[in-house]
Amino acid sequence: MPLLPLPAAPSGLPTLPAAAGAALGATARRVAGPLLRWSAEAQLTSRRNAMVASTALAQRRAEREEVEEVLAALRTTSGVTGRATRGATRAATVRRPAAVPG
Repeated sequence: MPLLPLPAAPSGLPTLPAAAGAALGATARRVAGPLLRWSAEAQLTSRRNAMVASTALAQRRAEREEVEEVLAALRTTSGVTGRATRGATRAATVRRPAAVPG
């Protein structure tokens, strides 16, 4: 992005020497450069973060599906359906209050 030239000073006001104007332009480029690159760098960082998150989610999904397949295979070999297995496990772990004489 080319820098625009400094506007001409109105008559009666002092002007900058050419060397000072060049130094000012170099300083402006040195300061503005990182600011102009920031948005592109931020977008690249966001893209990388999204790719990492997507990969992690895909790995978790694959692991979850593998666990579901193993559990389904265990249910079919034991002859018990998924609902009955969950209910039987729950019934075995839940304590029921003792009957109160009435």
